[in-house]
Amino acid sequence: FAVAIRGFLAYYEYGNSDVRDAVEVLAPIAYAGQDIYKEVGHPYFPYWINSILFWKHVSVVSHIPLSFLFKLTAIFTNIVFACFVLFSSYKIGREKQNIVLLIAFSPVLIAVSTVLAQFDIIPTFLVFLAFVILAYDKKRWQWSALLLGFGIGVKTFPLILIPAFLAEFSSKKKMLGFLSIVLATVLFSSLLAVEASPIEVLQTVFGYRGMVG
Repeated sequence: FAVAIRGFLAYYEYGNSDVRDAVEVLAPIAYAGQDIYKEVGHPYFPYWINSILFWKHVSVVSHIPLSFLFKLTAIFTNIVFACFVLFSSYKIGREKQNIVLLIAFSPVLIAVSTVLAQFDIIPTFLVFLAFVILAYDKKRWQWSALLLGFGIGVKTFPLILIPAFLAEFSSKKKMLGFLSIVLATVLFSSLLAVEASPIEVLQTVFGYRGMVG
């Protein structure tokens, strides 16, 4: 039922002007193999560009509106997130069913992923998974670092959670190793850019100060 709600709203709202303008402007640039960072100063890591590029190809073949297709990644992540919490072998807590209901039916999460076409749920899920692994299976801390790095590679807000992850370690050596893996993963993510250098990507992302006016 939650999937049906998201699918309906995603298609019904596919013409949302802000989403349509952003996607329709950036998609042809990425599709042509041009450098979005130079053309429009795109403020995000390459995941967003590659997602647009993938769904642009699907849209060209299927003739389904790109502004609708682009939302499917976030919707799919919502489903995977809820299933992970519900069926995970990790003891996430007695309230896991409430967490699943929140993920599935929260009006905020539904609106963000379907109407606004934001993909915050993707790094949120990756960070949640990273912290669960670190909290319940510290021997796999390297996997936790990889997931956190990829989460930051999708959107930068998980950076503020790094101290919470480091607090799980008592060894400075492991702290340094964890940070090194996270940094290496973020740098690897920057290599996925289309026609742009890693330095250019990092300068654009961390130098972005928002829009004025």
